[in-house]
Amino acid sequence: MKSIVILSENGNSKIYKEMDLDLDKAVKEIAKEAMELWDCKKSDFIIIKDSYPMEIKLPLTNEEYEVYSKLNIQRTQQKTIIVDLPVYIISFDNEWFNDGYKDNKVFIVTIGAPFREEAKKEIIDWCSEITSKETGEEEE
Repeated sequence: MKSIVILSENGNSKIYKEMDLDLDKAVKEIAKEAMELWDCKKSDFIIIKDSYPMEIKLPLTNEEYEVYSKLNIQRTQQKTIIVDLPVYIISFDNEWFNDGYKDNKVFIVTIGAPFREEAKKEIIDWCSEITSKETGEEEE
């Protein structure tokens, strides 16, 4: 399965690259790349495994069903489902403050699922939020 990598920097995200690797191998490759960019005197290096609940409108194509059925698929309404999209957040430029923490630059690695355009936009917007949070802002 393919993986995608999104770079989020100071509230701006874009698809950085698509990789022809399984998720675990892609995470390790991008972690190596992030380590080269990391200034160990300035910030911590953190990798966080998480999931992103993505809502998808039905019907699904056969390709979508094949991928999403492995991601804790749940029907929410008559015409939508939610899947738990696996994501890894690799933070290599961040700051600690008295009352909080802020990521300045992160790579987000997830599966290269057959995303519809609205789903791609949703993921990229979520990734932008990771690096646009104000100091000390609570996560929702």
